[in-house]
Amino acid sequence: MKRTIFLLAILILAQVVVLNANGNLFKVVNVVWGSLDSPIEVAPGDLNVPVTITLQYTGTNPLTAIEAYIFLPGGFTSTNGEKVIKVFSTVPGGRIIQLQFSLNLDSKIKLGDYAIAMIINGISGSSIIHTESLTFTLPVKGKVSIDFIPNPYNIKPGQINTVNITLRNSGACKALKLSISFSSSQASIINQTVFDFEELNPNSTKNLVVHLYVSSTFSSTPIYLTASIKYVNEYSYTMMLIKQIQMYVVRPLIPLLTINTSRGELQSGTINIIDLSVKNNGAEAVYDIILTVSTPGGIGLIGSDGKWSLGTIEPGRFKTLNLTLYIPPYQSSSTMQITFSLSYYDSTNNFKTESRTLSFLIAPLIQKSPLTIQVTPSEIYTGITNNVTLRITNNALYDLKNLKITLSSSQAILLDTDNIWSIEKLPSGKYLDISLKLYPQSATITSIQLALSISYYDELNILNQEARSINLLARGLVDLKVTNIAIAPETVVLGQPFSVSVTITNTGTITASGVSATIEQEPWFRIVGRQTVFIGDIQVNVPTSFTMSFIALNITQPTAARTISITQRPINMTRPFNITGSSRSIQPTIKVTLSYMDNLRTRHTQTLEIPITYSTTTMQTYTTRQQTQTTGFPISNVLVLAVAVGISFMVGYLIARRRVK
Repeated sequence: MKRTIFLLAILILAQVVVLNANGNLFKVVNVVWGSLDSPIEVAPGDLNVPVTITLQYTGTNPLTAIEAYIFLPGGFTSTNGEKVIKVFSTVPGGRIIQLQFSLNLDSKIKLGDYAIAMIINGISGSSIIHTESLTFTLPVKGKVSIDFIPNPYNIKPGQINTVNITLRNSGACKALKLSISFSSSQASIINQTVFDFEELNPNSTKNLVVHLYVSSTFSSTPIYLTASIKYVNEYSYTMMLIKQIQMYVVRPLIPLLTINTSRGELQSGTINIIDLSVKNNGAEAVYDIILTVSTPGGIGLIGSDGKWSLGTIEPGRFKTLNLTLYIPPYQSSSTMQITFSLSYYDSTNNFKTESRTLSFLIAPLIQKSPLTIQVTPSEIYTGITNNVTLRITNNALYDLKNLKITLSSSQAILLDTDNIWSIEKLPSGKYLDISLKLYPQSATITSIQLALSISYYDELNILNQEARSINLLARGLVDLKVTNIAIAPETVVLGQPFSVSVTITNTGTITASGVSATIEQEPWFRIVGRQTVFIGDIQVNVPTSFTMSFIALNITQPTAARTISITQRPINMTRPFNITGSSRSIQPTIKVTLSYMDNLRTRHTQTLEIPITYSTTTMQTYTTRQQTQTTGFPISNVLVLAVAVGISFMVGYLIARRRVK
């Protein structure tokens, strides 16, 4: 702030000394928002808006180190919020200079012209400081904002559409000598394309009428009109801009033709009459309609070549005709499809074709199949190859000729066969056995379906075709095997606890679910804990262990003769020695029943017998002494004496300590 006051003082002194002597050497030529090449419009609230001031220097000597100070009125600040802006420049004699700075406009300032003061300092060629003050006008007129609103927004293809376009100036600045020109690469503009107006005041509108034709190729897509705009604003700038007007091309109002029949089920082996109607459910008429009917092979269209001319059908109206069809007996499929082709001209004169397919249910002649099909066994196992016998029996009173069977399954593999069997004749009351090798493709499935396609000729030499299916239960294979038994201790002693750990492995193809082990109680042991141990699910090839705890009880058995063995001791020792009777060992068993479920939730049991080595041992201890036959004091006696002395010493020491206390 002090520096500013100081500079202002210098400027005032300089003006007094120099300005009066030399006069003003600068003239304001032009003031424009933006730049001379790209002028812009401004409005209250705009920020960082550039201003270009063009000055004419009329002096003859070059002026260097030019400093220009601009003092802003209320509502205007620099981009840094300051009220004084300083810019630098250099100008040779008789030249034009441009000073540019950026301003922030407060949103509350009013539209109008604002006087701006400027002080210029510079050094001339003779090192004389030149200072002078200028005043210029800064206009704030607002902006011109041109908008277009088309009505209707949706236009129809293949037709000439009249579109009312509302032209609106939503800005605060007046547009003078306004000219608008429309063009489009997607639509054809009929008649007028250029519109001129003397002026368009702020918040005022004009109505423009444009006639458009859009091809049907642009259906369901947006199109754009390009508006080239030219006008003179209140800043006296000539402005040019381009705007796009978007509209949407709807789908053409094509008719919706529907085909309906009087019946959906047809009888094989006879003539069927069908009432057919074609209705226009659209909003526009349909012209020159041609209907063509195509039937599958073997179906006869009686009395017609399959083509009808229906002429014109107005919206909401229909036309009817009759179809006469012959369907041979024993149709191979339960359904039949008839194709209806339509060709016509729509309201936009576009030629169109459509194809419709209707399905009909074919009812065969009431006749029971002469074949009985059986499969044994009805249950197979996964993970292995199963031998299955398929028996086909002819229950008819006549022979079946050229019998052909095709077998397939998506759940199992048929081995050693091409899945096709044929026989020239299957006599009445006879049967045909087909041996199959089935391997289920998955170990987790619970059923397998065999699909049979059978064809044969009956007594009338009519081809019959049947599609049959047979379901088999697929049971997963669970094979629990004991892979390890650990008994601790290895020899069970009367009255002592012992434990049995069993490791089982499922070598089957599926998981054994809900496995439990139940111990069968025997009189020679007592179970510690629960009688049933829950093991859970046992996965394939995953060893699983469980442990059972027992206490051995007495086993009643006949008396057995025993031999006595006496262990001889050294002659120089006197100590007890054992007389041991020989033990008698037996092998009782522990029975454990394993219970589990397979993938069909069927429970199975499997019994394990675990052999136990059980022994009873009888011991009697006798003490005897023998006379020492060697001279000297025995070492054993010395050791006993030393131990006795040590104990006596410790006892005396402890008693003495208690007395001292």
